[in-house]
Amino acid sequence: MNISDKKLAATDALILNSASAGFFPIDCFFRSEKEYELCFGEKWHGLSLPDCWLAIADLLALGLVELVRYSKPNPSATQFAREATCLGLTHEGGVSWEREFDVKWHDFIEVEGDMDAENGYSFKATNRNILNSMLQRIGDSGHARLLQPSAVLSCGHWNPTNWKSFEESYCLSVLVTGGSALKDNIPFVEDTLFGISRDLSKHFKTIWRLVPGSAPKQ
Repeated sequence: MNISDKKLAATDALILNSASAGFFPIDCFFRSEKEYELCFGEKWHGLSLPDCWLAIADLLALGLVELVRYSKPNPSATQFAREATCLGLTHEGGVSWEREFDVKWHDFIEVEGDMDAENGYSFKATNRNILNSMLQRIGDSGHARLLQPSAVLSCGHWNPTNWKSFEESYCLSVLVTGGSALKDNIPFVEDTLFGISRDLSKHFKTIWRLVPGSAPKQ
């Protein structure tokens, strides 16, 4: 039996699911329930600190996750430290995650927010129709006056994670505008955008790139 075919404990699967979007600082996995769900947008694993370490150790031993050291080129660009030890899935871990959560990439939307440009969002999918539906829903939303979406464009090759790639993808960019009214409305606008995404997508991931454009240190 391949490692990726092994049935995981429920808590291990939750950690795997949280790490599926990309590499996250290791300390994120040890946070309280509220902070964990804010960090990942996923259900908390419910583990104590020692048990969480043991679960991660099990996943590391199985080769389903890996630890990497990230370095960011501009230390002032984000709230994170200059370097961070991060946890993410390996290819085998990605296969296990797909099986555990019955992932259908055709129904997947990823939204990427840029920490250096908080008012911009990029939505990607392999299914053009799902983004066209999203574009229509944005136009019909109560915050349409604050949202400036692009057309749905072909974006070619796409690596949604370090372990998955597609030859063809589509993207939709949305700029949040509104002048002096923007600051007070951003939380509500985000709720609108993310709510539409979740309505349309069985699998929806919010990605805040820790270090845009950089690679793990070897």
